[in-house]
Amino acid sequence: MAELAVVDAMKLLVVDDEPEIVEEMVEYLTEAGYSCLGATTVRAARRAFERDPDIGIVLTDVRMPDEEGIQLVERLVRTYQDQRVFEAIVFTGHGDEEVLVQAMRAGVRDYFPKPVDLPALNQSVDRLVESVRRRRRMLAAAHGVGSRLQDMTQSLSQVSTSLAEIRRQLGLPESASDGTGAADPAAEFAFGKLTKRQKDVLRHLATGQSNYQIAYELGITENTVKLYVSQILTASGFSNRTQLALAAARLLADPLRRDSLTG
Repeated sequence: MAELAVVDAMKLLVVDDEPEIVEEMVEYLTEAGYSCLGATTVRAARRAFERDPDIGIVLTDVRMPDEEGIQLVERLVRTYQDQRVFEAIVFTGHGDEEVLVQAMRAGVRDYFPKPVDLPALNQSVDRLVESVRRRRRMLAAAHGVGSRLQDMTQSLSQVSTSLAEIRRQLGLPESASDGTGAADPAAEFAFGKLTKRQKDVLRHLATGQSNYQIAYELGITENTVKLYVSQILTASGFSNRTQLALAAARLLADPLRRDSLTG
């Protein structure tokens, strides 16, 4: 329950160079039940976002004296895309189609002309807050599964290393199979025939990441990841995802053989 509370914790960051606008929005959204922070410069907004991981929604004016709000969103996405889940809303009194396109490309989810319709803004915030909470829960669950699979991979690797050492001490030849149901050389050959994108997916899979995490890292959809995994299974002859991940992890751990996945 404590972990769920952390995931569901949510704060809003309101950014505008006009203090009265910040005050008005913060007061309105606080009365709507949200915890809000305000900033009148982009620099102050960046500091607030860095200090407070609970910030899940950034609401910013486009025209700011030190840096534009859209640039703020771009910088936050670029800096925290692998660490934080958040959404952004922008508002401006100088809106045009070009600004709207630029905002959407930066990752902004909603756009309001000034003066801002506060009830409509509240509705947009409600939707985005639920979206952020849902994504945070999914990411937390994916991290848990990925961590367990990674532990399994490491444990199997340690066992394999120990067995190899015992074989060496006894003067026995190396086993032809890596215990996953396919010989290492065969896996290495099959992986070497994969496309660059398939190899990208497989390298992430080898670290124990879920489809959701892989999709997030590579900027593709989960369905696309599933398709790639299916193609790799067919091409390599492995019967399931776990065998595939373990074999790939073994190859990546070997400096002399990892080229089949990194080349």
